[in-house]
Amino acid sequence: MAFNIERFDPVSDSIRLLELQRLMALPRNGRATSHLIGGQVTLAEVSKSGVKTRVIHRWPEDQIGQRIEPKRSAKPANVTLIGPRLNRKQRRAMAANKEVA
Repeated sequence: MAFNIERFDPVSDSIRLLELQRLMALPRNGRATSHLIGGQVTLAEVSKSGVKTRVIHRWPEDQIGQRIEPKRSAKPANVTLIGPRLNRKQRRAMAANKEVA
């Protein structure tokens, strides 16, 4: 299944996209890598009438103050990102995650 930025639906596609980002360990402050997506997914909708927010997904295993340790089984299958190009560092991080899974 391909992800196309032009057809992105914030409600139905956000969780899948954030699950992928959750699996990526990124350098933090030039030091060791960390998983930075966790806790919950909050969707904010902005319109002429105001701003509405709602939680559309939670990771109950994530605890405040603890390292995020995503489950490898949570990886959505067969997702190809189509849209903004990734830099070399991002491509290598994604490839490393695919090899581990």
